[in-house]
Amino acid sequence: MPMTWPQVYRQCESQRVERANTTVKIKTLRLGVSGRPKVPTAAAKVYSLDRVRGGHRKHVYVVVAKWLNHRGHVHLSCSCPDFMYTYEYALTRKGASSIKYCDGTPPVERNIRGIPGGCKHLIHLMDHMTDTGLARKALFFFNPPKTKTRR
Repeated sequence: MPMTWPQVYRQCESQRVERANTTVKIKTLRLGVSGRPKVPTAAAKVYSLDRVRGGHRKHVYVVVAKWLNHRGHVHLSCSCPDFMYTYEYALTRKGASSIKYCDGTPPVERNIRGIPGGCKHLIHLMDHMTDTGLARKALFFFNPPKTKTRR
């Protein structure tokens, strides 16, 4: 059974959450419906500023979150090396991702125990969507709010 975003978030280390809030920025964010069957999807270009000698280096990555059903189960993806080498395999085993960037072998140095979680880019995107109400809006796709009809 796939995982919900709160289940994935609870597995993330506190330092990773802190780094997500300080070093990651959203460049563009698109909400829409994709796939068959159609599911609500958020796709974002995010960048992180990493400190290097003499200044900052800017890395741009693509982050995608899809809501699979009305219970909030998600399918997550990020193009950064941290997600690829640390979390993609573990999330795939839990049904919350699919092998897209890594080669499908379990990590031997990072995340040996296979604990699902998310990179700082995923954390920042989902925090932003939760804070702004966009995650709730995505769930309305499955359960639209009831409107009163006039007679």
